[in-house]
Amino acid sequence: MASSSSGCQVVKKHGVSSLFLISLIILMAQVVSYFHNSLLAPVDSLYKPDGSPQLSEKEIMRHVTELSENIGYRILGTVEEDLAREYIMNEILAIQKNLEDSPFSNTHQIEIYYETGDGAHLFDFMNKHVIKKYHGLRNIAVRLSNGTDASKEEAVLVNAHVDSTLPSPGATDDALAVGILLENLRVLSSQPIPLTHSVVFLFNDAEESLQDASHMFITQSVIKDSVKCVINLEACGTTGAEILFQATSNEMIKAYSHAPRPFGTVLADDVFRTGIIISDTDFRQFVQYGNLTGLDMAVVQNSYLYHTKKDSPPYISPGTAQQFGENVLAILQYLTSSKADMDNLSTSDTVYFSIFNRIFFMYSSMTARIINATVGGLGIYLAIRGSESIFLPFLFQLFTVISAFFFPNLWAYVYGNVLDKGMSWFRNENWPLFIYLPVVIASVIISSWFNRKSEYQTFKATVLVFSLMAFIPLPSAYLATLIDFFMILALLINDFLFKNQKEVHFLCYVIGSIGSLTAGLEASITMLDIFVPLTGRIGIEKVADNIIGTVCTCSFFISFPLLSSWIQRIRSPCILKFGFLLSILVALVSSYILGGQDTYYDALHPRRVFLQHMENVTSNEFSLHVAAADSAPGFEQLVSNLASKISDEPIVKTEIDDWNSDWDTVYPFSQFLGSYRIPLNEEPNFEQKPRLSFSNKVVANGIANVTVTVDHPGLIWTVISFDADLISWSLPEVPNDVRRHHIREVSAYGIDSYSFDMSYVDEPIYFDFVGLNAIGHYPSKFEEGKHLPSMHMCSKLNEDYLPEYTDALCIGVVSAAFQLD
Repeated sequence: MASSSSGCQVVKKHGVSSLFLISLIILMAQVVSYFHNSLLAPVDSLYKPDGSPQLSEKEIMRHVTELSENIGYRILGTVEEDLAREYIMNEILAIQKNLEDSPFSNTHQIEIYYETGDGAHLFDFMNKHVIKKYHGLRNIAVRLSNGTDASKEEAVLVNAHVDSTLPSPGATDDALAVGILLENLRVLSSQPIPLTHSVVFLFNDAEESLQDASHMFITQSVIKDSVKCVINLEACGTTGAEILFQATSNEMIKAYSHAPRPFGTVLADDVFRTGIIISDTDFRQFVQYGNLTGLDMAVVQNSYLYHTKKDSPPYISPGTAQQFGENVLAILQYLTSSKADMDNLSTSDTVYFSIFNRIFFMYSSMTARIINATVGGLGIYLAIRGSESIFLPFLFQLFTVISAFFFPNLWAYVYGNVLDKGMSWFRNENWPLFIYLPVVIASVIISSWFNRKSEYQTFKATVLVFSLMAFIPLPSAYLATLIDFFMILALLINDFLFKNQKEVHFLCYVIGSIGSLTAGLEASITMLDIFVPLTGRIGIEKVADNIIGTVCTCSFFISFPLLSSWIQRIRSPCILKFGFLLSILVALVSSYILGGQDTYYDALHPRRVFLQHMENVTSNEFSLHVAAADSAPGFEQLVSNLASKISDEPIVKTEIDDWNSDWDTVYPFSQFLGSYRIPLNEEPNFEQKPRLSFSNKVVANGIANVTVTVDHPGLIWTVISFDADLISWSLPEVPNDVRRHHIREVSAYGIDSYSFDMSYVDEPIYFDFVGLNAIGHYPSKFEEGKHLPSMHMCSKLNEDYLPEYTDALCIGVVSAAFQLD
């Protein structure tokens, strides 16, 4: 009875204040979410009431619709890619004609460079090496200047890629960026202000084939040497604000600070550099081969539809194009003005971040170290001052952090691997919080049960933890410093204003939470936006729940760092037990409900399925290869259902490695796939037959030299793979420890042959070849290729057999084997 009475008194004493804090958290979550998702209002008119030009979302979306819906799938090597370039060229010529007829014809000059080239480069991705070889690529580069040589000598490059990838019409990736470039060209060339520095608008031919056209521009273009910096525009989502996720010089970050709606943080830059986010952009080529600094920006929200058939105009949120375009325009207006310092574009580690997509902060790394050291040092001093030792409370806080990471990850392993319910939260970025956040809270309560130290000591221990984090030698340590600053301010107020070193005044929790409930919550929302959809394409290893469980734990600590201190404030056995049991109950009920769904996907949050109808012209075998890039359950059953409808042969599970060429069409992404092979009984009727020929072979002292010619009529995106001890070849250098070689080739429409020379230790070489039928990809080429067995198969699979919650890449592939004796 005494314990119950004591618990009731505690609830009565702290119930109102707890309710207030909960209400504050809910309110701040709504405020942060509002600013996170709010966008500039779309503009329809091309001109303001006074006749001056303005950027128009309606005009941008006109370009997006034309490219992604009317022209459609702009796959490199198809006529649609040529039609897209023709459309862009006509739009540029119209803008050039408008300039010539305008009062500003002597203020601006538009020069058009239509450049064609061949080349090759080594592409490294996730510890895999692939040689990229390209032929006949065609870039359109447009230089806008004031007409003087001085203006043309210092140019800002702004880049977007014209092509899309299978199976996507590429509305946001990257027709949206193409539209933004065209609209920025129109607006800048219609303004009375001459440009001090020029702008090169690059409409590059081939990014989706592993950044070939950007490599061609930066290594071959006649104007490449005038380019001093780059702005790359991309997308891996369809809604919301674009995020700045790479920024590599102080002057470029300064330019970005002029954006009306800045949304960027060096934290995203640090995360991207780790390789955790499996993605890459043309920005790599400009940095690697042009030694350029710049900005890499992309639309990232709702990446469920990234590289799917639903990357189309109706799924682009109103305001996304306007805001992205306005931000780019503001950046370009600064960089083309006399204010921009084009001689100060060296790489830097400037710290930058935005708050509420409105306020932008930037400062040098030296300033960051001073701020971090000052805040961290002050926090350490305040934490350790006083007669009572902080050592044990600090150890308890470390134990709290460790347990809060351990137990959610333990549950993630059990849930995903033992119970096989992984990714049940996939359809909503907030659903993982219902499973893993309660486990985090339960872990904190467990730690608090053992912690017999006071609320005040626990508060100081939390300050000490974040103060030490401020000394982490990363630019993103700013976040710990910012959160720590307000907790230190609260501690100072508590100690010197309220003169209380035994308890923590309630107001100090409000003040101490300002940083965490603004920057912390915003970072948490952004992380969930990015990582939850990303798990649908990170591979078949069952790590998705552990990744998301870790994200939820990080989100908790940067959003609610003072919870353990508050628990000590209201501490009582019955409340701790109730909180622990309630947290576990919420986690179990949420896990049960979400795990009990018939499917974890739907049409707007689809499961990606990869399908290849393969014709082996060497063995005369036919097969359907079915693959997935996620670890959620149910894929084996889906394959079994498909197999029962199309074949009587047994299913074969495929072991994908560098020596299995089945999925070389998407190498090196193929390493993330889990695949099954379904043998098919079809009559050979090969329309496209590749051929490898070997000429001019000379052998001397055990070293052979030969010219290899690859003919691939009717086939695009070809890959040859082979084992050989190479001495040299007419291709980029390959690391010495690589014996298995992959050459991925792409060509412009109408080119169907290439060759290379190589010198190697003389021995028989066996070549594996795969190539995509030029009219064998669904649905973009269904009308042209519907007579093909592959297109007939793809049609049946998509229309009749595959569930509605899937989004399938379906292609017809030709494979063959060749020998060089």
